Amino acid sequence: MNKLLRAFLVPISILVFDQIFKFLATKNLLPQVGSFFETISCNSGIAFSIQLPTSAFIVLWLLSIAVIVYLLKLEKNNLALLFILGGAISNIIDRIFDGCVTDYITLLNIPTFNFADVAITLGASWFVIRVLFSKK
Repeated sequence: MNKLLRAFLVPISILVFDQIFKFLATKNLLPQVGSFFETISCNSGIAFSIQLPTSAFIVLWLLSIAVIVYLLKLEKNNLALLFILGGAISNIIDRIFDGCVTDYITLLNIPTFNFADVAITLGASWFVIRVLFSKK
């Protein structure tokens, strides 16, 4: 797949998929699979609902996006960063329009989360593993 095309398709696919699930969750249209989609919450904090002042959140958000874009410029074929970017943009869209992030996946005793959070976590884990085991 063309690198430029992937650079757009991966984050956009994550964004669209997550937004569709958030819409379905808020309309109670997701099937109840055990307790998997049982809880829908509006998370006004960051990871694990940690609360930050709005100004700190904006600075953290801008720095995070700047770092991801900078790293993507250094290594254009980094799928892990594209996962992080797609998840981050989807959650940012929620914050802009709803003032919070819609979480809809309940699993074990883990705080409720969403598909964008999964993409961010997988991307970050993948990125750290690549950095740790890279020969560069």
